[in-house]
Amino acid sequence: MKHTPSDIIRVARKYMGSSQVELSEAINIAQGTLSRFESGKLEPSVSDWFNICTFLKIDPRSYEWGFLELLNSFDSDNDFKLNMKCPWKKSSPTFAVTIRSTIPIWNYLYKMKGKDFLVKFLKSKKIDPDILAVYDFLIPTNFFLQLMGELIDSGAINESNIAAIFKSTNSSEVHGKFYFDKYSRIDNPFEILEEYVQLQNKYQSNFKLKLKKMHKNNYQLQVNAKKDFEATLDNNQNSKALSFLNLYQESFIKNICNIIPGKKVSVESISNEGNFHTTYELVL
Repeated sequence: MKHTPSDIIRVARKYMGSSQVELSEAINIAQGTLSRFESGKLEPSVSDWFNICTFLKIDPRSYEWGFLELLNSFDSDNDFKLNMKCPWKKSSPTFAVTIRSTIPIWNYLYKMKGKDFLVKFLKSKKIDPDILAVYDFLIPTNFFLQLMGELIDSGAINESNIAAIFKSTNSSEVHGKFYFDKYSRIDNPFEILEEYVQLQNKYQSNFKLKLKKMHKNNYQLQVNAKKDFEATLDNNQNSKALSFLNLYQESFIKNICNIIPGKKVSVESISNEGNFHTTYELVL
């Protein structure tokens, strides 16, 4: 579900909380010209594009990527001054998942159920669909589990299609700029895994990952939910949604190890102490 350059301009402007008038004045173009940029009727010149990127604090590569990585460029006061609807925007959630990590789900629904189904579902939850273009935007974990519970209960996600959803968790799109800036430059699966663990421990609020080298081509990876995270989970949470989250986490681990074509890494669970406490053995 790649977003067009016109989508990127519109979404970044809305995220920044700017109007078309403010942005057009800032980059010295007519509002009508900006409107045509955002509708896809006119393509911005190179200079206009870089002026837009500078004002909105976005990576110029977003034009080709088809997504945005924004939050690290914003101060905390600006993070939630966005012109987008979402139920949690007034405060930054302590335990959350990124839009990036949920992209396989939205892509699957978009492909199999259609754009209208996805847009209607998101709007019914008071979520602006444009948020799906902001890959490091945070969704509170409990809210995400509620969404997954409803999709599971409705049959939109079920045992017959869950494998198809998990299959795409190793795509470059899902890993966002981490793929382009880091993973794509590494040719050793375990080095990628080490990088992945470091990034997850830096940005992941729900889990703590610990990687241990056993032998040259053998590692163990421990994935444990943080105690405070477990304590926040609603006791009435959909059990199927909790199982889905656990399997979803596992799919990322299996696929990140096999992101390099031709280098197969076996990933097996060797210890499982219930949801969110698992040890994996990884063998090249």
